[in-house]
Amino acid sequence: MGVLLEADDVTKGQFVAVHSLSTAARFCQELGDEREGNGPPAPIPPGYPLRVLEVSLPFVACSLLQPGGKESGPMIIDLRNVHLCRLSHGFIEAIRAFLPNADE
Repeated sequence: MGVLLEADDVTKGQFVAVHSLSTAARFCQELGDEREGNGPPAPIPPGYPLRVLEVSLPFVACSLLQPGGKESGPMIIDLRNVHLCRLSHGFIEAIRAFLPNADE
């Protein structure tokens, strides 16, 4: 687990997370310029669980898995800007099983 995925390895239904920005996206972010990095980096912080809804390279439509198992989205990720990694079944189940404290 935790291995970076190649674009061709991203498939519908799998759970992934943003691992890191691509070199071009990091460079453009440092310069405050989006032109050379093919747009802004992913709006999703690294580690947040995403379910792949559909792939049309270089774009991936995802839903964001929320505590308790609900999903929001869609979020569109440009694989030219980010690296994705697989998430383990246990990681996904931990998010689904988490129930926020109702007393707060």
